[in-house]
Amino acid sequence: MPIPRRCLVLLLAIVCGIAGAQPADDTRPYAEGRHGPATLRYEAHIPVLKLYGTPAEMGEQAGRLIGESGARGVRDYLARALVGPLRRLVLAKARQMEPHIPADYRAEMAAFAAASPLGEEELLLVNTFADVKKLVRCTTIAVSRARSVEGTPLLGRNFDFPTLGVAERYALVVVYHPRGKKSFASITHPGFIGTHSFLNEDGLAGAVMEVPGGDPAFSPAAMPALMLYRRIAESAAEVAEALAILEHGPRCTSNNLMLAAASGDAALAEFSVRRMAVRRPENGLLFGTNHHRAPEMCAGPDDAPSWCPRMRYLLEAAGRAETPWSVESVKTHLARTAQGSLNIYSMVLLPEHRAVHLAAGSLPAARGPFVLLDRACLFGPALGRRRL
Repeated sequence: MPIPRRCLVLLLAIVCGIAGAQPADDTRPYAEGRHGPATLRYEAHIPVLKLYGTPAEMGEQAGRLIGESGARGVRDYLARALVGPLRRLVLAKARQMEPHIPADYRAEMAAFAAASPLGEEELLLVNTFADVKKLVRCTTIAVSRARSVEGTPLLGRNFDFPTLGVAERYALVVVYHPRGKKSFASITHPGFIGTHSFLNEDGLAGAVMEVPGGDPAFSPAAMPALMLYRRIAESAAEVAEALAILEHGPRCTSNNLMLAAASGDAALAEFSVRRMAVRRPENGLLFGTNHHRAPEMCAGPDDAPSWCPRMRYLLEAAGRAETPWSVESVKTHLARTAQGSLNIYSMVLLPEHRAVHLAAGSLPAARGPFVLLDRACLFGPALGRRRL
C-alpha cells in the first residue's frame, strides 16, 4: 500500500515551514536521576542515559528516566511529522513489520511503554517511520590511521533531519550494557530502540545515511533498519562481522552504512532490499552521503550522483594535498557540509579510543560547541555491570 504522493507533499511542506523555526530550549529536557543501576546524567549540556540488564530491565529503566518530558518530545514530533492520514498509512506499514521485530526488542519496547507515558503504538511509529519515508540528509567522513594527523582512525558524521522545532531539544546519548551482548553507545532520541549512530565497547563505529529509491524501495518482511544496525552494534567487533550481519539481513529499505573499527578497517556498505556493494577507502579517505556510488548499485552511467554538492566538496578537499585530516579539520568539513537547520547532530567518533566529540542541542549542531565523551564516560563505571 504505497503512501499517496499528496501526503508526502504535505509532509514536505510542513517540514519546510517548521524546521528550524523554533530555537533550541536552553533548559535541560530531562531530569537527572537513577532507576536501579541505570542513570541519567549530563556531561556539559549532553544527557547520557546508561541502561543495564535484560531487554525488559533496560526498557523499564529508559521509560522511567526519560520521564514525562521525553515522552512529550516524542509525541510532539509524531504529531507534527505524521499529520492527517499520513499517520494511519505509516502505521499500517509499521504493523506489517512488527512480526519481524526480534523478541528481545519487542520485550524492551513493551517494558518501555509500561514504564513511560508513551504507548506501544507511538514506540512502533518512532522506530519505523523513517523506513517508510526518506527525509534524512546525512554526511560521513572516514579517515584512516595513516591519513589522520592524530594517527588514529576517525569517523565524522552529520545527522541532518527535519527537526520540526522539536528534535533538536531532545538530543540523547544512550549507553546500553545488555546482558550477554556488547555494550554500545547510541547517539539518538528518546523512544528509539534501534540506532542510527553508534560506537561499541570493542571500538566498532557506525553511521547510517538514508538513500531514496531501491528495488523495491521498501519491504515490510524485515525488522526496522535501525534495529538491524543495533544488532550490529551489540554483536560485531570488526567491519567484516558487521558486513556479514548486514548482508544476511533481511533488509527493509535502501541505505548507506559507514563503518569504522578500532583496528583501522573501514567500509561503506551501499545496499537496497535485494542488492549490496561495499566501497573501501581510497588514499585513506572514504566519504558517504545519501546516494549509492558503487557501479553495481547504480542503474547506469547516467545514474552516478555527481550532482551532490556535499560529495563534490569532500572529493575536492581530498584531492588537495595540503588538506589536513584531523579531529579539528573533520569538524570543519562537517560544518561546511551541514545542512543548516536540519543539522541535529555533528560528531567525530574515535573508535580506537572509544570516544566521541559530539555537538547537539543547537542548530546547526556542527557550529559547536563539541563535548568530548571519553571512554570512561561512555563505558564506565564497571560497578554498574557488576550489579547485573
